[in-house]
Amino acid sequence: MVIVLAVALWVVARLAWRAWSARRAGLKRRERCLGSVTASQFSSPAEEEAEAAPGGGEEDPAGCRICLEAYELGEALGTLPCGHSFHRVCAAKWFKRLDSCPLCRAAVQPA
Repeated sequence: MVIVLAVALWVVARLAWRAWSARRAGLKRRERCLGSVTASQFSSPAEEEAEAAPGGGEEDPAGCRICLEAYELGEALGTLPCGHSFHRVCAAKWFKRLDSCPLCRAAVQPA
C-alpha cells in the first residue's frame, strides 16, 4: 500500500514538473516575441488616418486596440510585422500571455 502511494506521488510530481517546465519555456518564447515589435511614436491623428487602409473603418487608427485608449502625441507605440500598432506597454503585457497579434491573430515569431 505504501509503495503504491509513493509511486502515485512520484508520478504526480513528475507530471507537475513537466507542465511547469513547458509553461516556462512558452513564456520565454512569448517574451522574445516583443523583439519583433517595431518602436515608433504617435505623431498626429491626421497622419495616422492617411496611412490607414482606405475603406477600412473597422480599426481605430488613433487608439490602442488592447487597452482601448486613444494615443497621445509623442507616446511610444509598437508596430507588429502584420502592420497593427499598439501602446508598447500594452504589447509587452499581451505577449506575456499570447504570441499572436490581438487583432488579426497572425503569429508573431520571436526576433
